[in-house]
Amino acid sequence: MQVHFSYQHGSPHQELEKIIDMHIRKLEKLLVRFSPDLVHLHGVVEFGTPKSGTGCSLNLWLPTARIHARERGKDVPAALRASFEHIEDQLKKHKEVLRREGEWKRKRYRGEREEAKAQEGELRVQDRQQVREYLDQVLPQLRIFIQREIRFQELSGTLAPGAVQEEEIVNEVVASALENHKGFSDEPAPYHILLRDAIHALNGALPRVESASRQAASDSGDYAVTAETDPVDAFLALLPAKKRQIYVLHALEGFTFDEAAQVLGQLPSEVEEAFREVSREVSAAIQGTRSSGTAPKRSA
Repeated sequence: MQVHFSYQHGSPHQELEKIIDMHIRKLEKLLVRFSPDLVHLHGVVEFGTPKSGTGCSLNLWLPTARIHARERGKDVPAALRASFEHIEDQLKKHKEVLRREGEWKRKRYRGEREEAKAQEGELRVQDRQQVREYLDQVLPQLRIFIQREIRFQELSGTLAPGAVQEEEIVNEVVASALENHKGFSDEPAPYHILLRDAIHALNGALPRVESASRQAASDSGDYAVTAETDPVDAFLALLPAKKRQIYVLHALEGFTFDEAAQVLGQLPSEVEEAFREVSREVSAAIQGTRSSGTAPKRSA
């Protein structure tokens, strides 16, 4: 796991480092199924002022989700402990969702063997019910992807704040899956279909800020990205949508380059090359933000 912490209005000390080390060991035990290279933990510890108080913000990036926690406390150690405990609770719930998806796939395999003996009319009903069961399991994960992408587009100024709601995209994706339930049920990787439809809606079917307004905002630097925005969020928000989605699918959703290429309709070699480029730029953006204290610039 890659760990980065920054401190506002203060400096780390032995007690804080001890708390961080202890909770990182706990997280590592919970994260044994994930590749350490694809897990990132970003923390901001706020020593605060008498007016603002103390607090801690944590962002845990996984191949399948991004988990966030922000807590206040009577002092910095209390806020730090509370944030880690919140992250750990969310991580346990997310792992439970992933386990249920695996159970659904095993159930689906058994059901397919039984359905081979059924009549075609019965197949259609059972297939639709299977799709509904599958959607119940994976929609929480899909919602995380959609929420993240909407936030990125709002941060960059591509999408007007509040112009599109997560539920609109979810409803469109679910309607498509149920309308073509037979083809969806036969698909060996149905979650890829959901992601493909969500990305299509996010990239092409949403009301966008007028290009002239976007250009004016770009020239003036007037984006929602601020110094308080997580450095990785800030950089990814300002990438072209396809580049960002390649990085998110491979680094956060855990897709192979072949799978990401299938979802995005690109060649695996193009996806791999774009990911390597963005990955280098993300690392440089984090280091540059720490040194300068400024938000990253838009990538071409």
